[in-house]
Amino acid sequence: MAELLSRKIITRSTWESSSSQQELGNIVRVHSSADFDGEHIDLEDYADGSTCCELVKPNADERFCAISLECPAEFSVKTLVIIVDSSVIEVFGPSVGYIQTSRGQLLDEFEGTTIHGHTIDLVSRVLPAIDLQVFPLKLQSTITFFGFHIYATRTHPITATISNVGKLPSTISPEQILPMHVLFQKIDSLKLDLLSMEERLKAHIDKEVAALRAEFLQRLEKYCHTAEVNAKPD
Repeated sequence: MAELLSRKIITRSTWESSSSQQELGNIVRVHSSADFDGEHIDLEDYADGSTCCELVKPNADERFCAISLECPAEFSVKTLVIIVDSSVIEVFGPSVGYIQTSRGQLLDEFEGTTIHGHTIDLVSRVLPAIDLQVFPLKLQSTITFFGFHIYATRTHPITATISNVGKLPSTISPEQILPMHVLFQKIDSLKLDLLSMEERLKAHIDKEVAALRAEFLQRLEKYCHTAEVNAKPD
């Protein structure tokens, strides 16, 4: 099963590899979920020279590297073991949204480089696809992966059917579904538009209130003047 999945799993990243010889998809290792023996991470078991990849930030505005993993429909991701210099990874499911934040265990540190181990448990969910947001260390423009392991299982047909309830219609292809980082950018843009609209509306209301207040004071002054004149004896 692992060999079959290794050929079929789709890996996408918004950051580019620093070497065309070592793309992110080339270092991903897929295993059967039955082979996962617990949360303890032994660096030597999960990382070697063939599982390293450095991703480079495309521009200074990118706060994180967005990575999407997609298995064939009949499989589900159960556990991720990621060895990386980043200490924080946020996990999302395309159909469920935010799932969890992983704060890695410090495994080693040498010459200013830190190595963190992330064990991300998704056992209670049926997720053929996962979106990750990997945050670089402060002031760094690269993220280095030392190991990237996926533990998957074959999904029972009934479970797969239940997990699809409430999803988008099947006529929409995966290519038409926006990645999570794009959706967040659109949400941020919408927030700015709403704030701008709120400011314009407040300015308009303040202007109308000021005009009504001026008109009220003018009428009050006229009324008081008229009452004063009428109160004078002939």
